[in-house]
Amino acid sequence: FLPYLSGERSPWMDPSARGGWLGLGLGDTRGTLMRAAFEGVAFSLRAGLDAIRANVGGGIGAMRLAGGGSIDPRWRQLLADALQTELHAVDCPNAATRGAALLGGFAAGHWHAGDLASLAPCATLAATPREDAALAGRHARFIDLYGRVRSWF
Repeated sequence: FLPYLSGERSPWMDPSARGGWLGLGLGDTRGTLMRAAFEGVAFSLRAGLDAIRANVGGGIGAMRLAGGGSIDPRWRQLLADALQTELHAVDCPNAATRGAALLGGFAAGHWHAGDLASLAPCATLAATPREDAALAGRHARFIDLYGRVRSWF
């Protein structure tokens, strides 16, 4: 599944990119389509993260998750496996609102860069990456697929 329903912003910066399922067969089920959709989103996030990794010249040891999607353990594990990084769930039910308030306070000069670490909510380990050769193969196919169909857009 290519998840570019409204274009792709990172890392390919292609606003005309479009999404969809490719390679479907008669034996595919709703579950197959759903899994492909989740993997497509995870692989798209991985493509952006890989671009960041390439620019910072090193690994990213851990990341934080927030929001409704961070609650489901299956999604957290798929993300950890696809991103190949440890994930910590933010212990804050309204993290987006809190983050906006922190950014607003920072922009207004109320808080300074040194204050942000103490204001950030705590996080709990949610998932550690596992080696999954099949998932790695599907990720490679995902990256190849975008390159093959980009001229269609």
